[in-house]
Amino acid sequence: MRSIGTIAEKERAETFLAVLIAADIWSELESEPDGAWRIWVESDDKLDEAKAMLARFMENPEHPEFTEASRLAEDKLKALKEAEKKAERNTYDLRGKWQPVTGIGPLTFLLMAACVLATMYGGFGSENEVLQKYYTTLYSKPVRDQMPGVPGVFLTEVKHGEYWRLITPIFFHLGYLHLLFNMGWLHQFGTLVEKKKSSFLLILIVLLTGVISNVAQYYFSGPGMGFSGVGYGLFGFLWMRAKFDPKSKLSMDKKLVRFFIVWFFFCFTGIIGPIGNVAHGAGMLSGMAFGFVTAKLFRENKYL
Repeated sequence: MRSIGTIAEKERAETFLAVLIAADIWSELESEPDGAWRIWVESDDKLDEAKAMLARFMENPEHPEFTEASRLAEDKLKALKEAEKKAERNTYDLRGKWQPVTGIGPLTFLLMAACVLATMYGGFGSENEVLQKYYTTLYSKPVRDQMPGVPGVFLTEVKHGEYWRLITPIFFHLGYLHLLFNMGWLHQFGTLVEKKKSSFLLILIVLLTGVISNVAQYYFSGPGMGFSGVGYGLFGFLWMRAKFDPKSKLSMDKKLVRFFIVWFFFCFTGIIGPIGNVAHGAGMLSGMAFGFVTAKLFRENKYL
């Protein structure tokens, strides 16, 4: 959805919205802090036509072209207003009910394949000689537990050029359930990002949250592995993007939000065994921050 401009008066903005709807250019209005009304066009293919109509409308809003179209679109506009009122009553409806995505995005498929192959190559966590080549570091203890005053301990291998260690741990998993659980969320969240935005945005999220969650996990708890830090990063991104940029069409259901938050704290109990809680938290926070920033700065960018 892209903005084509603003109209100062609400009544005139609603008239132009009706004109667009009558021309099968589905659009929405959004109030601005200065009292003006911003016009958002849903389809990029209709942008040029909508901009041309807005220019003509601003020159002569009383032209028969617009008054006649306004009457024709009256019923459609009424239905649109009802939908807007419903959204205002439940602002956390996240602008479109969550629906499990169908199909799979191309990058999502490649990431899932990489996780499966890497996990098999690593013997589901049993092939230590293999895993040591791809862990964040060879040091098994977290940085905070290492000897104070020893220089060069933090990310020693990365400092010597083994940069892949910052991201490769996300592809390895410790068992079938570990892999299955993470791939399920990667399929849903990754495909959603690709379908509604772009593969470029997905790889940015994966790299950002993957590196941050890996390094944080190592620093506080020791090296870990698995895609769950990135999974929480995707969750945090979608949560904030849906909340602060509803027109992005990226959604997150309220029940799913509650599930992820409850599961996050449940993992701290230790009931289900050792869990990368630091990776979960760092991934979620970095994803939330990235979602907020892109919602505020790049809401008109169809790729971000």
